[in-house]
Amino acid sequence: NSSTVADFIGYSNIFKVAERRARDGNFEVVIEGTGTRLSVALAAVPDGDLFACVRPQDIRISPADAEGTRTALSGEIILASFLGAFMQYRVRLAAGDTFEIFSNDVAGAMKISDRAILDIPREQTETRRVGVADQAAFGVG
Repeated sequence: NSSTVADFIGYSNIFKVAERRARDGNFEVVIEGTGTRLSVALAAVPDGDLFACVRPQDIRISPADAEGTRTALSGEIILASFLGAFMQYRVRLAAGDTFEIFSNDVAGAMKISDRAILDIPREQTETRRVGVADQAAFGVG
């Protein structure tokens, strides 16, 4: 779910939002099709077609036996690539969403088929309005 424009602005985790709701003084968005929930730190979530965007370097990944601090997202590693100064992971959640992650922890590298916890701080999850013409550029819609 990435494209040239999305890569240019630094996002490769872009998901269409099906629903938004207030929760615990913040907002939560629900990803269309899977129901995965992400917390977002906003005073209000704007109306209209929204997409939840998270940069790969803003997601912390840890083995499933570690404790996540801000989310309960867990899944299976389907790609683990050593890229010199960092690891690139692709993690598929049980609901079917796939997240790209860049981790500086090359010493504690995990491998394909390991279970992992994704910790996504709500201040790192942005919501963006994307017009119909822009949806193709974002690889969604």
